[in-house]
Amino acid sequence: MRTYRSETVKKKVGCGELSVRVAFKGDETFHFALISLDNQDNQCGCCWLEVMANLFTALIRRLKDEEIPQILKNLKNQRCKYGIESCPNAIAKAFEEIILQIQEKV
Repeated sequence: MRTYRSETVKKKVGCGELSVRVAFKGDETFHFALISLDNQDNQCGCCWLEVMANLFTALIRRLKDEEIPQILKNLKNQRCKYGIESCPNAIAKAFEEIILQIQEKV
């Protein structure tokens, strides 16, 4: 049985609360991301977040470490119609927090 270590960060977004969980293999390399949204009216498509998590996982696995900050910067430039924090922005900030937590442990 494989076990993975994971880090979870929750962020308030315009339409609810976004949870980003990142799992790491035993050697601390990125394995996958799970993204979920908890909101009452479900105006944002939860299937969109599942697709985003799958694409983000595939992308991060293929990128070099020095390319990841540029991807996060692009995500942080996205705006939400609710005027608070967009889901892509929250995902980028959550990943930055998780990366900082890992670097502090090393």
